[in-house]
Amino acid sequence: CATKPPVPFSFRQTIPMGPYQVRVSQTELRAGPLFGGAGDPEINSLIIYLTIDGAESQGDAKNERVAHWLVRQKLLDGQGRRHRGIPMPTRNYFNMAEAAAVRTEHDFENWAFGQTLATGPTREWVLVFPVSQESRDFKLLLRNPDRLNGQPETASVALDR
Repeated sequence: CATKPPVPFSFRQTIPMGPYQVRVSQTELRAGPLFGGAGDPEINSLIIYLTIDGAESQGDAKNERVAHWLVRQKLLDGQGRRHRGIPMPTRNYFNMAEAAAVRTEHDFENWAFGQTLATGPTREWVLVFPVSQESRDFKLLLRNPDRLNGQPETASVALDR
C-alpha cells in the first residue's frame, strides 16, 4: 500500500488535522542538557511551539488525547534521520524550565510553594526533540489519524534551522 507524500505547509500556516487546526508558532534551539540535568553535551534540544485550536474546548481528557497524538509525531532532519519528541502543554514546559533554574533546596521550596498544578484545557503546546549538534534542515511531520475529507494524511513544516 503506497503512502502519499507529506503535504508541505509554511511556518505559522494553519494545518487541518481532524477536529483540530494546528500552527507551528515558533521554534527554539537550546544547547546542552534540557532542564538542568546531566546529559550528552553533543545533544541540543529543539523546542517547537504549537497552537492547536479545537483542543482547548474539549477538557482534560482531550488534553491527554492531544498529548498521545503529539508523542507519535516525528522530526526529520536533512540527513533523513527521524527524531521522537516529548509533548507537553507550554505552561508545564515553562514551569519545568523555571524549576531547573532553582539552585538551592530553599529556593526550590519557595518556588514549589508558589506553583499550582497546570490543569484545564489548553491550546498551547510544545514538542521537545533531542537532536545532535550536527543536525540541520528540520521538518516536522504531522500524521493525521482523524483525517476528514480534504485534509492531508501527513503534513510537513520546514522549520528553517
